[in-house]
Amino acid sequence: MKRLISVLTIAIMFSTCWVIYSGDGFAASKSTYWLKVNRKCNVVTVYKKSGSEYVPIKAMTCSTGKNNGTPKGTFRVKKKWKWQPLFGNVYGHYTTQFYGNYLFHSVPYKKKNNNYMEVAEYNKLGKQASKGCVRLSTIDARWIYYNCCRGTKVTVYSSSKPGPLGKPAALKMKGKYGYDPTNTDVKSKCRLKGPVISISSTKKKEVEYGASIKLKSGVSARSPYTFQKLTSKVKVYKVYRYSKEGGKYEALSKNAINTKVPGKYKIRYSCHDYYCGFKTVYKNFYLKVLPEPVPEPDPEDEPAVDPTDDTDESDNTEITTPEQQEEEGDSGNTEETDETGETGEINE
Repeated sequence: MKRLISVLTIAIMFSTCWVIYSGDGFAASKSTYWLKVNRKCNVVTVYKKSGSEYVPIKAMTCSTGKNNGTPKGTFRVKKKWKWQPLFGNVYGHYTTQFYGNYLFHSVPYKKKNNNYMEVAEYNKLGKQASKGCVRLSTIDARWIYYNCCRGTKVTVYSSSKPGPLGKPAALKMKGKYGYDPTNTDVKSKCRLKGPVISISSTKKKEVEYGASIKLKSGVSARSPYTFQKLTSKVKVYKVYRYSKEGGKYEALSKNAINTKVPGKYKIRYSCHDYYCGFKTVYKNFYLKVLPEPVPEPDPEDEPAVDPTDDTDESDNTEITTPEQQEEEGDSGNTEETDETGETGEINE
């Protein structure tokens, strides 16, 4: 009885390991991605699960089977091998099985060596060229190898429209054998372009004194190779403030702007992504914080004016009474000329 229990336990453990591991030891889990292969346009669009839906996140140029040799239908990712022998005495790098002998893999290599990729076959990416497998650049094959677990859905279809993200342009090479320019294993040989950072034309270049501000608002980024959005990877690398004394922009200790400190600022953004090789790109944006506005005088603070007082403050004429005039006349003996031209005393 004990022996039977031991045998059953071993059998259960074995079956469990077979379900969890495949190929060279990849763990199976609930799939996050869905790979859609357009065999007519030779492009793979990667969809990522978001809630109850799948949204397109990146595109990959590929080579499907000649004469529509890649079967249509919906399949599931199964085993994986880092290097796998292929028909024609060649090898595929980062291979992922999705149906029988049909695999995702790199362009064929003559040897298990990164320097022996077949250049002529690499230059066919974007066209039907394989015996049925889906060929990819090394960086794309590697991404599927590491990110699409056992059970990931794969749909092969035909359409004259590449897909929602379009079709990336494949790089071209010279020679007979060479190093895939998208392969990031050796930094010096990777030819991938860096991300593209864009700043919206509607982003304000002037900010009111004391106003709230979001430094990354209106800033976006994408991969020029896969059209993947990289906005979430944009960072505020450094913030500078212009110094009149030094005559240049000087870095601040914190990557933030105090809008209660008027002046000219420079914001330096950065973005880096594995899919863009080892390049980190930067982009500057210039911003001005306006000075504190001078408050207008409050009418309530001005002295009250009596509407019945018609005295003109600008008139300095002294007003005298008739009695005062008579007294002045008697004491001063003022004389005036009358209409006849004769002189006489002033009479009231």
